[in-house]
Amino acid sequence: MPHKIIQRAAARHLPKLIAELKRKEQSPFMRTMQSETGASVMLEDQRVLMFGSNNYLGLAADSRVLHAANRGIHEFGSATTGSRLLNGSVRLHVDIEERIAQWYGAPAALAFTSGYTANVGTISALMSRRDTVVVDAYAHASIIDGVRLSGARLLWFDHNSVDSLRTVLAEAKEGSGDVLVIVDGLYSMEGSLSPLADIVDLCKQNGAAIMVDEAHSLGIYGENRRGWAEECGVLDDVDVLMGSLSKGLGSTGGFIVGPEELMVALRGSARSFIFSTSATPSSVAAANEAIRITMSDEGKVLAANVQESSRTLAALLGERGVKVESNTNGQWSPILPVLIGSEARTIATWNEILRGGAYVGVAMHPAVPRDRALLRVCVSAAHSPDDLAKVADVIRNALDATADL
Repeated sequence: MPHKIIQRAAARHLPKLIAELKRKEQSPFMRTMQSETGASVMLEDQRVLMFGSNNYLGLAADSRVLHAANRGIHEFGSATTGSRLLNGSVRLHVDIEERIAQWYGAPAALAFTSGYTANVGTISALMSRRDTVVVDAYAHASIIDGVRLSGARLLWFDHNSVDSLRTVLAEAKEGSGDVLVIVDGLYSMEGSLSPLADIVDLCKQNGAAIMVDEAHSLGIYGENRRGWAEECGVLDDVDVLMGSLSKGLGSTGGFIVGPEELMVALRGSARSFIFSTSATPSSVAAANEAIRITMSDEGKVLAANVQESSRTLAALLGERGVKVESNTNGQWSPILPVLIGSEARTIATWNEILRGGAYVGVAMHPAVPRDRALLRVCVSAAHSPDDLAKVADVIRNALDATADL
């Protein structure tokens, strides 16, 4: 019999639900892909359209990215066997950091093994118990965990509400330490975009630093595809910028870009950097090639394709009476959330969609607020017009089939 601490953890709502759904063969979680990620995938012996992936630019299966990964393995082996601080730095890590810094026109960049470790390590290195961190109510778990590790006071403001942030900043200024505001450019579950220009102005007025998580907006927004901060014209006003190599760039990893003093601080005090084995040669080489493509004119075309597909699918869903809940203030988003509310109906609808030949994401608490379970539909530059029309039909039919739940 497992110890009671194990039983207690397994009995929590989400672990228990996942286990029960797996037993019934109805789980939308941890399904096994049997092919590369593209417009479609083999999922447990069924070919389905892939509308649940963060592969926005379609680079995860690009032959040039795959060849770069192979070259990385053949030149540097399958693993680095050490942290960056010790024996784990190879030329590929230096190359990608130089390329990222060049891309952003910044003094320096630092690569992490994941976006999660980039956020956790950076926040916990910069902030201390005397400081205050103010975050959006929809902030990613990695941001919350970074604040908790730092020991800083954590304050929340209502999602994308500048008025709420103004009120919370007034409270934050009453503390004795420094204040850091953290927001996403593009929020990963709801597909909403931050009112970043107004937030940056408010931070300036209150003497607060600003950190922007561009994990999902990187590669698809901005003249040079550098993310939502560039699109909003405030890139140079952001104190700490985080990006992911695991979404639009088709590899795994994360990075921080900014002044050299920031990298000095992180190299010596970001625990997730110091105490993690460095990213594998294959993943770094793949990401470096993906960045090269994204920086080029081809990258501009790919980003435009994502925008066109997003607008097209949103319109197709609307024509079928399916409401997309994105809070984008007239902008487009590659993430099209279909709010259902009930977890039971969301899961049933997901299974109907799978039977119809498509895969979409599912978001439930704690990824989204309680009673706001949703289908997370993501578009990619790899999708064809026929793919978009088919998934719109499949989603409509699935919602009809579960209407009584």
